Amino acid sequence: MAGTEKLRTAFYGKRWLFALGGSIAAFVFISMAMMGSLILLGQVNDDFGKPLPPVAGVAVSAIAILLGFLTWVLWKNFFARGRPLIRICRDGVEVRVIAASALNEDWTIPSKPVLLWRIITGSGYGNRVGWISWDLLRSVTIVGISEKKLVLEGPVAVPTALKGDEITARIGANLAFKDSQLKNRLQTIADTILTYKDSTDRRQSLPSLFD
Repeated sequence: MAGTEKLRTAFYGKRWLFALGGSIAAFVFISMAMMGSLILLGQVNDDFGKPLPPVAGVAVSAIAILLGFLTWVLWKNFFARGRPLIRICRDGVEVRVIAASALNEDWTIPSKPVLLWRIITGSGYGNRVGWISWDLLRSVTIVGISEKKLVLEGPVAVPTALKGDEITARIGANLAFKDSQLKNRLQTIADTILTYKDSTDRRQSLPSLFD
């Protein structure tokens, strides 16, 4: 990575799975909503030619509501990943954290119990932007064996909090992205961040965090 080679400075998340899941969920949601409405209106009969009871329509409609919520979650995640999850700038590294909550201060992808808690409470669908200044970025490492993570160690601040080297509103001590989140190889991303961290001259051509 030496010389004047042009390096990628924006790294995006994987999102095709959200599009696939969102499309399937939307189709089933519409089908269930229509079926529930027809049952409630007495337009669907059982094997004996009698209209299904309203309780069946209520049950189907309740399932449709859950599927509608799932559809919203999947498509919201899809569109949120349309912008870079990691962006390297002149002043530091900008990170976009999706589905972060107080249950996971390090901003890693949650475990199943945590994910269930976020679904129940509705706290897991935020889209937060954080900054790590170059001076405060202590290390960039890759950890894990079966599930590798890219760990950026350093205070993560809200965009309005950076004033020189002083963090006035810190929102995290470090940040970890799982390999399954990002399109590019974690090693490529880590090497690129470290290249810019070690070269002030290279960073001069980058846009500012404040742009």
